[in-house]
Amino acid sequence: MRYVSYVRTATKEQSEDGEINRINEYAVQHGYEINELYVDNGYSTNSIRQSFKKVREVIQGGNVTLLTTSADRLFRSPEELATLFYEARTAGSRIYCIEGNVDSDNKMIETLVDGYSTLKKALKQNE
Repeated sequence: MRYVSYVRTATKEQSEDGEINRINEYAVQHGYEINELYVDNGYSTNSIRQSFKKVREVIQGGNVTLLTTSADRLFRSPEELATLFYEARTAGSRIYCIEGNVDSDNKMIETLVDGYSTLKKALKQNE
């Protein structure tokens, strides 16, 4: 399993150092070695984020764990986050958000994501 991390700041004036340090501390505590770090500095979650685009491709490639400080670094929308978690799980990857211990491998999260995915498909068929 490869470990990658993702950090996003909303403005260019914000430093990503605090998030990077927090992720690195977590990785050391759990015996993980971060293989790649992706940073989007000065982007909202609604922006086209080049590093996040690469992270998504890496996740979809499988056999990777993404570490980030919190789920809102990825998406603010629960629907988009559920889709990302579904993509990770079906590819054999994992997403872990340190704040709140949000883990795509958690059975409760899996159930919620699967339920959302099923609902989304059903709604699309009824359009």
